[in-house]
Amino acid sequence: MRIFIVLFFITAIKTGVFSQFNNCDPINASYSYNYENFSIQLLADSNFFSYTWEPGSSLSNPNIYNPIAPLISQTYIVTTTQFGPNLFVNGDFSLGNTNFLTDLNNSSSYAPGNYCVLPSFFLTNYSTGDHTLNNDEIFMSVDGAFVSGVIWEQEINSIASSTDFQFSFWATEGGTINPPNFEIHFIGNVTGDEIVDTLTNYTPTAIWNWINLLTPIWNSG
Repeated sequence: MRIFIVLFFITAIKTGVFSQFNNCDPINASYSYNYENFSIQLLADSNFFSYTWEPGSSLSNPNIYNPIAPLISQTYIVTTTQFGPNLFVNGDFSLGNTNFLTDLNNSSSYAPGNYCVLPSFFLTNYSTGDHTLNNDEIFMSVDGAFVSGVIWEQEINSIASSTDFQFSFWATEGGTINPPNFEIHFIGNVTGDEIVDTLTNYTPTAIWNWINLLTPIWNSG
């Protein structure tokens, strides 16, 4: 399977993650009474990706780990999901300019259609800092263009069938004139080319502020 991102305009990319949803570890759930507010505090382990409490109609929020329930006699069941390991190699660019394909030109010069993998935005004084565990400060700088092209692509040789997956990456922007547009493609030898998500006119909360972008959950069929 091949996964790639199509991009217009300027951005920086960091930490690509493609993970399958595994069978969850055992989950601990508990509750406590609040007689003053006539409620019950439900509580599950907080280290899972998603939560579904059932029945959920009377809960404050059935999709969080700690919803509030009314003070009634009721049995609740919580179902969780959990990510498996990242299937990408060098998804955080810690190994430098390797293990991915791109239609862009590898250059440290800031010009349309160029990219580079450095701890700064091209050869400028701009650095966005790091939010990954290795703190290497390395990311992919991209100066996009008005013609679409693949900015990052990687092939995964084998994935499990009938399994849910999710692709995510972090991005930031060096300006606000032309917000970048992203298209996320999954190309499988059975499924063909699927555009699993389109992020149009993505705008960060501030320039050089990293935002985590997620695709919808995708099933390998």
